[in-house]
Amino acid sequence: MDSNDSSGLLSTVPGALFLADPRTPDAPLTLVGRLADALRAIAHNAAPLTLNRLRQAIHSDDRERALRDIAEHAAKREPWQVTYRIDRDDAVTWLTEEGSFHGDLISIYIRDGSAEQRALEAVQHELADAKRQLQWKSDYFATMSHEIRTPMNGVIGIAQVLAKTQLDSEQKQYLSTILDSSHSLLNIINDILDLSKLEAGKLDLHVEPVDLEKVAYDVCQLMSSRAAEKNIEIVLNYPQAFPRRINGDGGRLRQVLLNLVGNAIKFTNKGHVMLSVHCQKIAGDKAYFIFKVSDTGIGIAKEAQEKLFNPYAQADASVAQHYGGTGLGLQISKQLVEMMGGAIGVVSKPGSGSTFWFCIEFSIVADMRGLMTLNLKDKSAIIVDSHVVNAGVIGKYLRDAGADVTIINDGEDALAHLSWDVRYDLAIFSRDLGALDGIKLAQLIKSSANHKSMPVVLLTNALDRVDASALFNAGINAYLRRPVSCNMLYHALAAVLEPSSNDSEAVFVSNEHLHAGATANSSFRVKGRALVAEDVEVNRVVLQALLADVGLAVDFAENGREAVEKSSHAPYDIIFMDCRMPVMDGYTATREIRATAGESNRIPIVALTANASDDDRDRCFKAGMDDFLAKPFTESALHNTLKRWLPQAVSEETVKPLRAYSPAAHDHAVLDGEQFGKLRTVMKGKFEDFAQSLLGRFQERYAVLHGAIQSGNLSEAHEVSHALKGLAGMIGARRVFDISFIIEQAAQDEDFAKANLHMEKLESAIKQANEAITKELHVELDQPVVLF
Repeated sequence: MDSNDSSGLLSTVPGALFLADPRTPDAPLTLVGRLADALRAIAHNAAPLTLNRLRQAIHSDDRERALRDIAEHAAKREPWQVTYRIDRDDAVTWLTEEGSFHGDLISIYIRDGSAEQRALEAVQHELADAKRQLQWKSDYFATMSHEIRTPMNGVIGIAQVLAKTQLDSEQKQYLSTILDSSHSLLNIINDILDLSKLEAGKLDLHVEPVDLEKVAYDVCQLMSSRAAEKNIEIVLNYPQAFPRRINGDGGRLRQVLLNLVGNAIKFTNKGHVMLSVHCQKIAGDKAYFIFKVSDTGIGIAKEAQEKLFNPYAQADASVAQHYGGTGLGLQISKQLVEMMGGAIGVVSKPGSGSTFWFCIEFSIVADMRGLMTLNLKDKSAIIVDSHVVNAGVIGKYLRDAGADVTIINDGEDALAHLSWDVRYDLAIFSRDLGALDGIKLAQLIKSSANHKSMPVVLLTNALDRVDASALFNAGINAYLRRPVSCNMLYHALAAVLEPSSNDSEAVFVSNEHLHAGATANSSFRVKGRALVAEDVEVNRVVLQALLADVGLAVDFAENGREAVEKSSHAPYDIIFMDCRMPVMDGYTATREIRATAGESNRIPIVALTANASDDDRDRCFKAGMDDFLAKPFTESALHNTLKRWLPQAVSEETVKPLRAYSPAAHDHAVLDGEQFGKLRTVMKGKFEDFAQSLLGRFQERYAVLHGAIQSGNLSEAHEVSHALKGLAGMIGARRVFDISFIIEQAAQDEDFAKANLHMEKLESAIKQANEAITKELHVELDQPVVLF
């Protein structure tokens, strides 16, 4: 290539240098443009600038990289572009070198890359700063979580200890408020941690088969008490024809729905809240679902809707002050929906309510379109319900099954209508019908020959106290708590419409009868010795009680240094290590224990920390810990940890399961006298103190269980109900055992409705057990009970 022609070609390009064939690296270079003076300085204004001299002038930090990249591309006859600095005394100059092949010749074009490099460095600086800010925010949230969880552990612990004392009704109400508020605060902290994980990209979805109708039904059941307290109706609309079983993250779906339904109830003072699930289309194994949460609440202005899903934003600060809330729920919901590949939005007008919606495409689990079908063809049904929206949804469920449906919204109008010579194959009455409620209406119409054999289903709300025998005597054949799922309604109707083997016997079905029981598990015990490194006294007290309760001998260390010393002198089977302690923290103590003992004598070390993020877990594992227990923790969470690391030892002298659940469970005695006597004989003088502490733990477990169910935490509900069942079985509290077992199974099956339904019965059973045990403690044991 002719250098003069090249120079002429590029002379109009500012800051350009064109080099001739690099196979003559010592030939002088033709300099063009504003770079000329800077590059001549390399030659010290004397010797001509050559390619060799230019290569030698590359900054020492860049030379090896730049020459290697150029050589690798040139060897393959590929074009290259390399940026490097040149050594100059007065300033730093960045050059961008571009080489290309032209037959047997190679041309090299060099331009000033300083501006581009400065821009790149600015972007890199901003990116690094953004990463630092994100890490700072993540660390801040984790620290804040720890700082709040630590005193919360003390608040909840002391409240639970207080529950063991004799309290009057007013004091119990105050204590319940403390525990409820503590769990509400814990929910806020969990929201903050979720947001931190989402922003850091560390929150993962767990996709598995999910019953979508059940998720929606559970959410409505959980929210039903809150809705009933405000005297508003909560309605579920999920037609049976739509697919139910999908592959998705049921926990995150439930979290989004709980946020939306909870918000709707919060901002609605009269009317209703309706959760609708609609399958818009099915293509192959994919189904496109639209979820809508509609309310008759205060509504949202157009300008406020645009910032609803923004970080840390609320539609109206004055409204937020009145109704409460952090403003995090909608932002978390938006990010979760988008993680699942969906979209979310809102349609609203001030004074006319709101509809929040989101849509997601799921894959359908094969052969699971619906779990229950019902043929009501040629059958007639009457629905009497003052809640127009709920009556409409129930009516559609019946029409979908083929029934001819009549809807009346007033009890007295319904009585007048049924007094005519009309007959129906089934009736569904709401309990709340004004002056003439559903129970009285059933009593009146069942006295008529026209309606004597007509099955009647009663719909109650979450706050209604139900006496099953009174309902049965009133002629009611089934009762269901609103909101009612289509599947549950079909099951109930199938049962009450089924011909009886004895015409004189009426069928009676309740929510409990629609769920099957299972067999119980035996009590949990382990053997061994534990070291607990914990600097907070209240936490040591709690762990002492919980670990001793399962058979472990316990030693304590108040800091990491003391834990290292004790572990080197005594054979421990497990160590519980608080992460933040004075003198030496848990991470350092764990590393020292591992270094001293070696892998051949590895003791399981479980982290105890109020930091609950994934980064905290990773830090614990990197320090050499084997497991992780976040504070505040439940007794069953502790038991599950012990099961992973210690062999179980079930003594023959401990309690055996009382029996499997059956619908007649609550007809049995409150206290199993034989089991109570056995335990009294075994423990002798220690029994009275043990029984008194056990009564306190009943209340403690109930409070935690109530909080878990109200917050939708089924995993914790399963753990706590299992622990409560074990305590009840140990002392022979039959009803507490039975109901705890039902709740445990419901939590395991992710049946929120069933678990929530039995909480009121559990509270009553615990009260009866307390009275029975207190009475028995004052009875002298006349004869010893022999254990076989």
